[in-house]
Amino acid sequence: MGFKKVLVTGGKGFIGSHLVNKLSSLCEQIDIIDLKDNTDIRDVQPNEYDVVFHLAARRSVPDSFDNPEEFFSTNVWGTYKLFSTIKANTIIFTSSSSVYNLFSPYALSKKCAEIITTSFPNSIC
Repeated sequence: MGFKKVLVTGGKGFIGSHLVNKLSSLCEQIDIIDLKDNTDIRDVQPNEYDVVFHLAARRSVPDSFDNPEEFFSTNVWGTYKLFSTIKANTIIFTSSSSVYNLFSPYALSKKCAEIITTSFPNSIC
């Protein structure tokens, strides 16, 4: 695997930071979009990548009941905006086991993001 240019959304989260660490020796350039840097997938600018690892999401089930609009805005609209704005050979979307029990706004937002993923031929969930 020798990617030249990679994007990792959520690259400063638990899984994202480990992924970035592993990719650092395999890629020429790794860009990160993460709320911890005050960057947001809903504000993504056009760019081109060999591969995108999309891990960014609002992720608290209890918080999703208090603020479902934010979860849908980030997890659904943000995913669509990212996939339609960024040009990449491959987009890998990380979902959640919550999609198998759709009792929370978080779970429903992740399921919607999975459905969006299926509409882009260069993406996998």
